[in-house]
This record gives sequence, C-alpha cells and structure tokens, in this order.
Amino acid sequence: MLDIATWPGDHIRFVCGRDDALARVKRVGRYGGFEEMLDAEDPRRWPDTLTKSPPGKEFRSLRSRLV
Repeated sequence: MLDIATWPGDHIRFVCGRDDALARVKRVGRYGGFEEMLDAEDPRRWPDTLTKSPPGKEFRSLRSRLV
C-alpha cells in the first residue's frame, strides 16, 4: 500500500501530457481499497461530469487502467 503524507491544505499537481492542474487538499480519508472509497464517498460531491453517468463508472474504469 502506498502511504503518502498528505494533509488538508497541501497542494497536489496533476500532470497529463502538457496539461497540468494544481489542487488544494480539502480532506484526507483512509480506505481499505478503491471500491471501498467509491462506496463511502457521496457522488453528489464528485465533479458534474462524473455524476451524469452511473455512480463511479469513470472512476472504476480508471482503476482498471491503473492496476
């Protein structure tokens, strides 16, 4: 399991090709796995583009590409 010390208020930069985005950490949670995280989090807090499809479909798709 990857254990990274990240705290509320920290900043994380996401990079994909030439695009990047800086995000501020609002909350940190611990989960036993990816599926547990998706089941525990409220889909109403997800980005609008993800809530228009079945809950977690894109996240679950992403996980399958990362494993």
